Amino acid sequence: PYVMSKTCGLAMDGAGNFRANEAKGSPAGPFVMQADGLVKEGKFSEALGVLNDKSTPLGQFPDALVYAWKSDIAAQAGMKGVALENIENALALAPYNEVLYSKTGDMLKALGMTKQPNVYINGAAPEFDVKPFIQSGRTMVPFRALAETMGADVDYDGARSLVTMKKDDNEVKLTIGSKMAEVNGVVKELDVPAQVINGRTIIPLRFVSENLDATVDYYSD
Repeated sequence: PYVMSKTCGLAMDGAGNFRANEAKGSPAGPFVMQADGLVKEGKFSEALGVLNDKSTPLGQFPDALVYAWKSDIAAQAGMKGVALENIENALALAPYNEVLYSKTGDMLKALGMTKQPNVYINGAAPEFDVKPFIQSGRTMVPFRALAETMGADVDYDGARSLVTMKKDDNEVKLTIGSKMAEVNGVVKELDVPAQVINGRTIIPLRFVSENLDATVDYYSD
C-alpha cells in the first residue's frame, strides 16, 4: 500500500505526522516537495491540487500514505468531508495500520459521527441500512451486510428464526431472541441475543466475527 511513498520521499511517523524529504531521481518527488512547500505556506487547497493532478504520478497512482497526507491537508483546510473520504481511501489500502484508524476516528469526531459506532471491515465501511449501535456494551450490526463483507455464506431460516453464517471451516448459528448460539456444533452463550429491527436481523459483531476467525479491534477515541 506504500509503493509510491517509498520512492517519492513522503513518510509518516507513529504519531501520524508527515515528513517530506527530497527524493532525487523520483518522478513523484518534485510534486511532493511542491505540495509540502504549499502546506507550509498555508496554501492547503493549492497543495491538494498538486496531489490530485492526474497528469502526475501522485495523482495517477496514489497509495495509502498519499491519501492519508491528502486527508491531513484537507482537515487543515477545514474540508472535513474531503478529509474523511481520503482517510477512508487510505484505510482501504492499508487496513491493518492503527495510525490510520486513529486518524479516521479524529475525522469522524470532527464530523460529529461518533454518537454511534463506526464499523470497518478490512479497511472498508460496509453499507448498513440499519446503523450499528451499542447494546449492553456490545456492538450490534446487520448480519447479512456483515457476513457478505467478510466473504461468509449466509442463510436465514424464517420458520425457525435461525441465522447461519459459514466461512471456511467455521459455522455460527444464532436464533432470534435467544442468548444461546452454536459454533461448529458447540453451544455458547451470548451477552446480547440476535434480534430483528426494521426488518433486518441484527447480531453482536465481536461474537460472530471472532468465531469466524476474524480479528476485532475497538478504538474508543
